[in-house]
Amino acid sequence: KGNLKDNKKASEFIDKAIELIEKDLTSSEDYALYASCLSFSIQFANMTQLASISSSVSENAEKALSLNNKNIRAYYVLTSNNFYTPKMFGGMTKVEEYAKKGLACPNSLENENYYAPYWGKPRIYELLINYYKAENKLKKADETKNLAKKEFSNLF
Repeated sequence: KGNLKDNKKASEFIDKAIELIEKDLTSSEDYALYASCLSFSIQFANMTQLASISSSVSENAEKALSLNNKNIRAYYVLTSNNFYTPKMFGGMTKVEEYAKKGLACPNSLENENYYAPYWGKPRIYELLINYYKAENKLKKADETKNLAKKEFSNLF
């Protein structure tokens, strides 16, 4: 986890990122990135903030999808949020659904734009593989890992 000083600095940086992104939320990618930053901030939040932040993560990822339902990064955020939410609070219930929808999306929403975001797909694969392992669905985990290897041989 790092030391307290590093966590304080990381918390300050993610808070600053959230503050900057909040000022100009217009596109599906903006909302997906905002939701991702909120999700990252959960690790620095206190217990009383967790449910509120998690809810905001989902709301903003859903907003990203309402603007463009092919945004893989929004599905990544939803997959991750559901994967890391404890089962007693509704976690691990939609991981497979979100991951499969995300994996069906293109890596980028703007193929002609070299600078357009394209992150997310390898992490969705990783979350789905870990979900299947946690649920003792080892055959599905292996099948998913093989698909991931075909697409990202250097990562899996």
